[in-house]
Amino acid sequence: MPHRPKLETYLALADEVRSVASSVADEVSRKLRESTRAPSFRDRVLVGLAVKMYNSFQCLRKDAEGRCLEAMHHLKTLVETFIYFHWAARDTGGKSARLVYARTIHDTVRFYKQNKGYVDPAVYDEWVKQLSTATKGIENEWKGFRNRRLTQLARDVGIELQEWYNRIYRLACGPAHIGDLLDHMPGNAGKIHLGNTPTSHLRAEIALDYGLHIMWDLLKAASNYFGLGKEERIKRLEARHNAVRML
Repeated sequence: MPHRPKLETYLALADEVRSVASSVADEVSRKLRESTRAPSFRDRVLVGLAVKMYNSFQCLRKDAEGRCLEAMHHLKTLVETFIYFHWAARDTGGKSARLVYARTIHDTVRFYKQNKGYVDPAVYDEWVKQLSTATKGIENEWKGFRNRRLTQLARDVGIELQEWYNRIYRLACGPAHIGDLLDHMPGNAGKIHLGNTPTSHLRAEIALDYGLHIMWDLLKAASNYFGLGKEERIKRLEARHNAVRML
C-alpha cells in the first residue's frame, strides 16, 4: 500500500461508509415495504437513532475534510447516539426504546416550559399529552430513567461502552464546549489567527478515526439484524482501517 497521510485514507474509507450505508438503507427500505407487518416501534426508534448517527458522521466527515477541529463536535453527538442505540437495542421487548423516545419528548416539553414564547400554549399542551402517551404503562420505569446520566446508560450496556464514554465521549466534549480555549488564544506577540488552529488537523483525524469505528459497528449490526449479508464486506473495510491506524 503506497504511503498516504492517515486522514486522507480515512476520508476514502468514509466514502466507502456512504456507499455501504446507501445500499443498506435501500435494502432495508425494500424489506420493510414488502413485509406483511408494520415495523415495530422498537425497530423504528433504532432506525431513527441509526440515521441520526449516519448524518452526524457525514457532518464529521465534512469538517474532517476541511481539517476543522469542529469535527469533534459531531463525534460527541455520534458517541452519545451510539450509547443510546446500544442501550435501547439490548432490550428486545422494546421498553428501553420507548424510554429513549420518551426522553426526546420530555426534553422538548422542558424546553418549551422554560421558554414559553416559542409556541402557543395549545402546542405545549399537545407535547405534554404526547409525553403522557409515550410513558403510559411504564410510568415507574420512566421515573427511574428520565434523570439517568449518559455514563450510567453506558455502564448498563457493559464495560466496553463505559470505556467509550470515558475515553471518547469525554475527549470530544472538550472542543464541543470551551476545553480547547488554549488552542484559540493568541500568543504573547498578540497575533490573532482566524480559522483552523495548530491542533485542528490532528483532532479532525482522531474524530474521523473514532467515527469510522462506530460506523463499522452500526453497519454490521444493521446487516446482521436485517439479514443483508454485508458483514464480510464491512469487516474487510474495517480491517483496512485498522491496518492504516497502526502505521
